[in-house]
Amino acid sequence: MKLPLTIPLRVSRHLVIALVVVHLLAIVAILPLMLTWPLRLAMIGTLLVSLGYFLGRQYRPVVIGLQLGAEGEIEIATTSGAGGRLGDPPEAKVGAGGTATILPQTAVLPNLVVLHLLMHGRLLTVPVLPDTTGMTAFRQLSIWLKWRARLG
Repeated sequence: MKLPLTIPLRVSRHLVIALVVVHLLAIVAILPLMLTWPLRLAMIGTLLVSLGYFLGRQYRPVVIGLQLGAEGEIEIATTSGAGGRLGDPPEAKVGAGGTATILPQTAVLPNLVVLHLLMHGRLLTVPVLPDTTGMTAFRQLSIWLKWRARLG
């Protein structure tokens, strides 16, 4: 693996599907409850707002790319802001981002990496699945995190 390695991040279809399925299962679980209909509708409305919020976060990510360094440093490419409609791709700010600190809470699992990063005093949590980066880049990120990364 040649370093520095640049990994662009995309929206994960698997994560979006999981979010929708879990929210729909929660709605189905509310329906048979022995509660009044206004209370059930309020709970379902809350779940729909939650689904909209998390889908919005998925389609407007803050972190759109990673650059892994040979000395264990990680550079982050960030978006310029929320703007645009839900389906529009985010615009990258030129020179945006910077070096981030990888926190020890970062989890590397066989099919999921949850990056906990600290950048400019702001905590960023970035879920990375194989379909977010491509299988080869996902493996390279996992290996880099296990063997090269400097934890802060």
